Amino acid sequence: MPLYPASDTGGWKMQRRDITKTMRTALGIVLIGDFLLLCLPTVCSSKSDTNRYIEIPFGPPVVIDGAISPGEWEGAGFVQIVIKPGWTVRVFYKHDATNLYFAFEGLKHGGEERYPEVLIASRQQKSNSWESGDLWFHASYNLCEGNGKYGVYYRDTIFQCSLTKPGWLANLFPLAQNQVVEFQISLSKLNAEIKPENLVRIAFAVTDTRQKWNLWPPGANLQKPNTWGEALIKAATHN
Repeated sequence: MPLYPASDTGGWKMQRRDITKTMRTALGIVLIGDFLLLCLPTVCSSKSDTNRYIEIPFGPPVVIDGAISPGEWEGAGFVQIVIKPGWTVRVFYKHDATNLYFAFEGLKHGGEERYPEVLIASRQQKSNSWESGDLWFHASYNLCEGNGKYGVYYRDTIFQCSLTKPGWLANLFPLAQNQVVEFQISLSKLNAEIKPENLVRIAFAVTDTRQKWNLWPPGANLQKPNTWGEALIKAATHN
């Protein structure tokens, strides 16, 4: 049954005008909102998409020793990466206003192991491919890194990985069954302008470095930074 009888054309026309006006107003608000997001100095936020957005909480510093000591990661956030049924890696994260900290738990499963990687786009993306400011941090039996390029193990046949790297550190393999890999990455290593309350693009990967990669967020593409998640570096709270 129609909302208005056929004879009540005036009421229906008024209703239609009101609906149209409301839709135009709503559309205008959305467009304004998108414009404001696009003008932010850092990447745009999608806080409602909890599968792609995280907030990195403030907390005390971490000792990079491969062990989650009592209370050391209390208050940290975490996400999960499912490798296969029965094997899930948890990634914890927090910061102390000087460094970002990450811990990858569950990297060994029976006789298999996966190596953790942190991917951070520290500047606003101009394209959907790797560029300067897109950073790769890898920890296995050595530390490897790249700026503007993924998987920089060799350059001109020269091995680029080493036991230490400037501006960041992580404990190395081999791991005991219950050990984790912890990262400490200086905020100044990312970008001198990065500070709490900034947003960055971020992704976490675990890999065998040959043919298997599993990532957070789901559906992220290693080679396309715009498909990574978003992380807000939360400011410290004082009670």
